[in-house]
Amino acid sequence: MTAIADHTKLAVLGAVACAQGGDAASVHYGLFEPAVANLGAAQRALAAALLEAVSHGVAAPARLGVFGPSAAGLCEQFTSNGDAALKSESVDLFAEGFTPASFDCLLLEGSYRSIDQLTLLSNARQLLVPGGRLSILNEFIEDDSAIEISPLPNLSSCRQLATRLGFNVESERDLSASALRSIMTFEEAARHLIASRMADSSAELSGSPQAADFEQVLAELAFAEREYRSTRRRLRLITLTAGEGGQR
Repeated sequence: MTAIADHTKLAVLGAVACAQGGDAASVHYGLFEPAVANLGAAQRALAAALLEAVSHGVAAPARLGVFGPSAAGLCEQFTSNGDAALKSESVDLFAEGFTPASFDCLLLEGSYRSIDQLTLLSNARQLLVPGGRLSILNEFIEDDSAIEISPLPNLSSCRQLATRLGFNVESERDLSASALRSIMTFEEAARHLIASRMADSSAELSGSPQAADFEQVLAELAFAEREYRSTRRRLRLITLTAGEGGQR
């Protein structure tokens, strides 16, 4: 979802997450397992799965960096639910002048653009210690047979670039079914919020998401839903390990 300003989109998604038992900092998809009943619980289940993927086998004490729109919320969940010996913090993978080999594991979450993929993966590779782990939760274009330009990266290009940068692919998990259900849940909750705000004239507050903002996000969600249903778009959790020899 890239059409509208990020801050507006995040505000809308944060409001929806709160209405679904989550919090404003949790704007990511959820993991809908059999016992999961709502989006808030699904987001917490996904956070637990991400923590397990990125920190599995990492010796304590360890430093975990999180990059993405839900970084602050995920770090808070990791701190409350994870091992105290694993210190999680937000990190900017677009920043310059960082200290090489300063993180034991990194999590990259959110739908980054294909034009940013080289920068993000290259900087992640430099930040990781040898043998460090990088988990990527991202939307990819898997079926590129359609003659349509997408800002999302191609899945095969991500795999090829990771290998070229000296990463080894440890695991790959398809979470597309949960992404589709998350989108449908977000859409339904957003419509309920719009209806409630229309019924309450005091709900349209300065600085808060307006009805037009919700409609724009709903249009992006509807487009994403169509791409997931056609299997063109997929949500993948890819875990990589940094080779001992550094970047190639």
